[in-house]
Amino acid sequence: SIIDVGGGSGNFADAALELGFTNITVLDISAAALVQSQKRLGENSSRVKWVVSNILKFQPKKQFDFWYDRAVFHFLINPTDIERYVDLVSNSINPKGHFLLGTFSEHGPKKCSGLEITQYAEKEMKAVFKKSFKSLDCFTENHTTPFSTIQPFQFCGFQRKQTN
Repeated sequence: SIIDVGGGSGNFADAALELGFTNITVLDISAAALVQSQKRLGENSSRVKWVVSNILKFQPKKQFDFWYDRAVFHFLINPTDIERYVDLVSNSINPKGHFLLGTFSEHGPKKCSGLEITQYAEKEMKAVFKKSFKSLDCFTENHTTPFSTIQPFQFCGFQRKQTN
């Protein structure tokens, strides 16, 4: 069971389907972005569950084996919202499930689409999720935007810790 948080018009679901995954959910705050993906996928769009929701209001009805978030978490700037997200992801991933998070790095922009963001270095990202997750691997990547600007991202992969 896979969820792409903030997947919008991205192609993560396309790639997951091509790899043979079948239990895929794409969540985004923008219905229009999800419609773009559905049109691109054509008949295959019926193989994906589409959810229009603000991540902070999302109430999953199941747990996921893999949670993917590229560029939602860094929009959370209020400590209460960050804590809500951490609780949500911690409670929404199966024991031993995995979580891949990508945010603007400390060298990235301070705003995105005119909105304030929170930048993360590897150390800070690990610290935010250390209670429920062990870090597996972290890396940086320079993303080239459609406007040919470079945006440095920090990614970390996590596995949910076993609880007794």
